[in-house]
Amino acid sequence: MKKLFKIFVIVLFSNQVFYAQEGFESAFDEENNLSANFGLTTVGDQTFVGMRVQPEFSFGKLGLGLDIPLLYDIRSGELRTEEFNNGVGVLRMVRYLSYGKKKKDPIYVKLGDMTGEQLGYGAILGNYSNAVSFERRKVGLSADITFNSVVGIEALYSDLNFDSTQKLLAIRPYYRPFGQTRIPIIKTIELGASYITDKDNYTEEGAISTTDFTRDGNSAFGFDIGAILVQNLFLRLTVD
Repeated sequence: MKKLFKIFVIVLFSNQVFYAQEGFESAFDEENNLSANFGLTTVGDQTFVGMRVQPEFSFGKLGLGLDIPLLYDIRSGELRTEEFNNGVGVLRMVRYLSYGKKKKDPIYVKLGDMTGEQLGYGAILGNYSNAVSFERRKVGLSADITFNSVVGIEALYSDLNFDSTQKLLAIRPYYRPFGQTRIPIIKTIELGASYITDKDNYTEEGAISTTDFTRDGNSAFGFDIGAILVQNLFLRLTVD
């Protein structure tokens, strides 16, 4: 297992360097990227050093995000494998699965980690994440469906682990009055109405809910109008 992880990471880094230096055209979509967080962490009485490698791949309209923990015990030098116990195994490394590109394709669906998701232009819900920690992972669902390039609806639900309590739910129907035109920027103008409610009553062990916001949940409602000025792999500029 330890050798397999090392080989996998080396291949990923080699692919990124080769692509950057030689201008190689990847067999995948151009929206493949790789990030990693390096540091020290303590679990119980053990101290680990390492990183979480988070590559993202695009295969046409299909997207795959991974989260690969490479944590080594400082004392023994052994790779920490406890995160893959309880029958989940290597599937725990799958961070999300997606179909389509949001605001580019008529159908966009994402299942898993919701990091970076937003509703509309992000006025009420922006740069959202349902990933509190790797150990307490949530499987959320986000979707954006457009009909005839004119009307559509966005929706996000933070946790599909149904346990009789409602989690964060966000819905935004929208209208593009010039959606069927070919005029840049003008065709992206949207008028939307957002509604968000969150009644997740989870608290960490030992914590006590002391306010109405954490005890009873909260909700928000709003209207927006905006357009996408620039959108590419590195930048998305909007006005609203």
